[in-house]
Amino acid sequence: MIGTGLKRAWLVSGPTDMRKSFEGLAGIVERLTQRPLTDGDVYLFCNRARNRVKALYWDGSGLWVCAKRLEAGRFRWMEKKSGAAVSLDEEEFMMIVKGLDPADFYQKKWFRK
Repeated sequence: MIGTGLKRAWLVSGPTDMRKSFEGLAGIVERLTQRPLTDGDVYLFCNRARNRVKALYWDGSGLWVCAKRLEAGRFRWMEKKSGAAVSLDEEEFMMIVKGLDPADFYQKKWFRK
């Protein structure tokens, strides 16, 4: 579980038009995942320059759209298959949102979730 009330996180690969808001992002999610937005998952979208992300989340009473802009650097983003939704675990989600690259980190052999 990612934070309070969140079930899973999904990264939507490839660039997304950041002019999209509630309906546009919701349409992408419904087309890609065939899952209802009301299941409590969070979906991450990134622009072509990879310096801005948006998150779409249903909290039980409505949709949230949150945005973040990096002042320096770029978000690590999956580019190989544009328009696919990739499941993230809690650590990957937090690293990506903070602007870190999960590929630069490795799990210690002794670590257990």
